[in-house]
Amino acid sequence: MSYSTISMDSGGELTLQTNGAGANLVLDVVADIELNADGGNILFADASQEIAEFIGGLSNIFHIYSV
Repeated sequence: MSYSTISMDSGGELTLQTNGAGANLVLDVVADIELNADGGNILFADASQEIAEFIGGLSNIFHIYSV
């Protein structure tokens, strides 16, 4: 059984996916974690439902949505 997949579509979108019940993705680093989104926005979703986002640019807004 494969517990994870890494795929890239023809447009260059990279997807890291865990498979199976309780399959978490853990980032455990000694230093910093940098998310560098040239599009300006970082989105957070649960089961494809957007629940929060950072909006970059001059506004630097953080939204949390009620689900």
